[in-house]
Amino acid sequence: MAAAHSTSAALQGDRSLPTSHGENRRQSLTIRPVPAELAASSHPSSPTDLDPAVVQSYFEAIGQNNSEQVRGLLSNHRSLAIARARGNYRFDRAVELQAFKCLGAYLGALTGLQLAILLGHTGVALDIIDVSFDQELLDQTFGDRNTTLHLAVLLGDMEATKALLERGANRNTKNAKGFTAVDLANHPDVADLLSSQ
Repeated sequence: MAAAHSTSAALQGDRSLPTSHGENRRQSLTIRPVPAELAASSHPSSPTDLDPAVVQSYFEAIGQNNSEQVRGLLSNHRSLAIARARGNYRFDRAVELQAFKCLGAYLGALTGLQLAILLGHTGVALDIIDVSFDQELLDQTFGDRNTTLHLAVLLGDMEATKALLERGANRNTKNAKGFTAVDLANHPDVADLLSSQ
């Protein structure tokens, strides 16, 4: 039986978010995770053969921005890349209104890649993308049919956006709100990247 751990500590990641005028403002994403649970019942492609303790370790390593541990876990358990976990994931108040308007209020179960981008852990996100050669990872949706590319673009994560596009993420997929990733680009560099690729 796994030892109990505290889930009340907040995981924080700082990131610069573009404003509508292109200047950056600092914001902190605070996530108070509940114990991870596989969402296999809500998503048919979630791996059911993984030990829940391994999945828990994977999501904790992502929350701690521990690239080395994430790479190690993925090298031993490739299907972790499409594992999903539920948590009390929230946007910072500074971007919450924009996120609700464009992505919807419900995030639901996230993949590790989506969580890494949400937290602003770009290095971990790039590691997950590099380790996974599965198109299914890029196309997994969360909440209101949002793709990982929707999230990366909304948060202005240039490196993750570029990596997702290079791997073939679809920039024209519409979410439940009717937005494509291209529609969400409010930072000039991200908009240029989406139009040039």
